[in-house]
Amino acid sequence: MVSSYFTSLFCCSSSTSSGTKADQTKPSRDPPTALGSSSSSQSRNRTEGAPGHVTCHADTMLGPIPVGALFADASRQEAPRSSAAFESLPRNARFDSLGPRDRVKMKTTLQNLTTRFVMELQKGKVFLKLGRNGRLFYRWCTIDAGRSSFSMNVKGQIVEYPFSQIQSVRFGFDLSDFFQVPLSMPSESLGGVLILNDNRRLNLVFSSPDERDQFVSCMLVLLADHRMRDKA
Repeated sequence: MVSSYFTSLFCCSSSTSSGTKADQTKPSRDPPTALGSSSSSQSRNRTEGAPGHVTCHADTMLGPIPVGALFADASRQEAPRSSAAFESLPRNARFDSLGPRDRVKMKTTLQNLTTRFVMELQKGKVFLKLGRNGRLFYRWCTIDAGRSSFSMNVKGQIVEYPFSQIQSVRFGFDLSDFFQVPLSMPSESLGGVLILNDNRRLNLVFSSPDERDQFVSCMLVLLADHRMRDKA
């Protein structure tokens, strides 16, 4: 289990879900449509109002990570499993109680982890989305070059979720907008959820707790970075 310092990193909460194994719920067999595979796949759903198309920049670097902003309202919730990238960080400590050296170490770790995450998502990556009907769907996901929008390829069209419209990112599942509670669910340790400003939930299922931890952590960093840039 992760140490309490990781629990205090982010303001997040786990939502209600069943604890059955992930392989009990099989995803839809519809394969994801890769970006750039055809002209039709470049068509865009503009209902979310986000800018520009997704491109890959291998040398993308983040600005200073606003770590302090991430911990300002941190609350103690059920801890996820530990990711290898965080093992060298001080344990059992809140960020505001760390010394200067440990703060620099934590910021550097988050900086490197998030930079690699952005590079990977700009190329595109497949995640499983848990639909409100309880079914699992493969979704080709990306982050745009400006680090301002998270996108999903849904049946050949790009649906964008700008960070300005994302309220929070949390560990676990949130089924509050589901039509009914699924009879079987992936493990809570594999779940992450994006909560939008209009109260919609995007529940994602990951291949491992480490992948889930990385996604939620890096998305929180990018969300905080976007908000700081908006205020500047």
